[in-house]
Amino acid sequence: MSIVGFNFTKVAVERTGQVEGEMSIDNNVRLLDVEEIPLGSDDKNKGLRLKFEYTADYKPDMGTMAFHGEVLEMLPADEAAEAVDKWKKDGAIHKDLMKRFVNAVFRRCTVLAILQGREVNLPPPVRLPRLKEDD
Repeated sequence: MSIVGFNFTKVAVERTGQVEGEMSIDNNVRLLDVEEIPLGSDDKNKGLRLKFEYTADYKPDMGTMAFHGEVLEMLPADEAAEAVDKWKKDGAIHKDLMKRFVNAVFRRCTVLAILQGREVNLPPPVRLPRLKEDD
């Protein structure tokens, strides 16, 4: 249905070496846990807390970022129960829910990574738009 909350619980940024030469940045989102939570007084809808870890690794050995947090999702009660059951059974969630979850995490974490990276002189973890020079 819809994302109703987003919270960071840990923000860690570290520059471990000089930023020079060729480098690669590996961004990753990992779902850590899914649990049903009460949201409001409506029995038709339930909340899900989806705990995550976002990492950006600057290679070779230039720095790392690790953000932990949770996304709160409101779903019909039967879909919420089904998502928790699938997580407990398979360690996965349905594709549509996963797509919303990953997009929300990347959207919020990319902005935070740009801001936090600036504080420790790490480049943005994504390529930013740039005007090309005319020939």
